[in-house]
Amino acid sequence: MARKKVDTRMQVDLEGMREFRKHLKNVDKSLTKEIGRMHKRLADEVVMPGVRDRAGQSRSALSGGSTRLGSAGAKDIKPRGTQKAASIIAGKKTPYLMGHEWGSKNYGQFPSASKEGYIIRPAIAEKREEIIEKYGEALDAAVKPAFPE
Repeated sequence: MARKKVDTRMQVDLEGMREFRKHLKNVDKSLTKEIGRMHKRLADEVVMPGVRDRAGQSRSALSGGSTRLGSAGAKDIKPRGTQKAASIIAGKKTPYLMGHEWGSKNYGQFPSASKEGYIIRPAIAEKREEIIEKYGEALDAAVKPAFPE
């Protein structure tokens, strides 16, 4: 039986970022590393507080009781930054985390299935405007040493 692959990404795209990174490498190679660190800081400072709050909330389970991710699952959600993007990684040590994020139609220990998610995706959507604002500020600060006034 073939499984349908679902696109779970929630992203904010910036036009021209690829070209900008190429130009930065020509100016100073350490700037691209600084952008990776900036991405991780943004994910940690802007998105992760909302993710942690949502991870601890109880939800109605399919079985009729309540369910929550728990501390082990919450610890398995981490910010990540690369030169290309900020992201949230989850579920390496707790495979049941995805059941709590997306819900289920078949397993009673999880909330009902949701395309909008319950923990990570809503936290990102809620902070979308702040992500864009803080990204601009952080990018200005990261490249300022290479472009003095």
